Amino acid sequence: MSPYLEVGPVTLRFYGPIVVAGIAAGWWICRRYAHAVGITVDDVDAIALWAIIAGIVGTRALHVIDKWPEIYASDPLLAPQIWRGGGAIWGGIIGGVAGGAIAAWRHGIYIPAVADVGALGLILGQAIGRLANVVNGEHTRVASDLPWAFLYTNPATLAARDATGATFPAHPAHLYELLADVLILAVLIFAISRWGGSGRVFALYAFSYSLFRFLIT
Repeated sequence: MSPYLEVGPVTLRFYGPIVVAGIAAGWWICRRYAHAVGITVDDVDAIALWAIIAGIVGTRALHVIDKWPEIYASDPLLAPQIWRGGGAIWGGIIGGVAGGAIAAWRHGIYIPAVADVGALGLILGQAIGRLANVVNGEHTRVASDLPWAFLYTNPATLAARDATGATFPAHPAHLYELLADVLILAVLIFAISRWGGSGRVFALYAFSYSLFRFLIT
């Protein structure tokens, strides 16, 4: 599996378009369920752009901080090149939530309602974003001999390597999380029709995602 497609002299990386698709899908589902939390589509649009920008900055910033000694200290110009892949999901969640909350406050929109519908956008975006991790070979660090273990052989991927520099069959943690995200999304869609606007849907998202993340990692 290659993380990019070469068309003549042009190299097209899959990571960026997949992430953009995740963002677009997250925005769409927030618009779709805005009524369930008592806000309008215009309210969602007023908040979404700021939440997205803050989320992108957060995910990249935390990743760069975490990987600075081993990747970015020797070549700081790689830090803003987000299209190459590399992001910290907690940085994106924290940044997106903070950006959305500030935008909601500035527009006088009830923050718990925004948080509830935003939870749907977050988890759907995360699920699609995990496809980018699958393509890039990220989050495959625990060796496995199970039939569904992933083995990346393309040197351009970010798959974990052993002491000799070779990749090895590993648990597809990115795929496990994708499946968990889809399950959480289904639960949240069910919950938002009953609890939408109270903040409890976001609390359910935060608890369930944290639990699955802990179990997977």
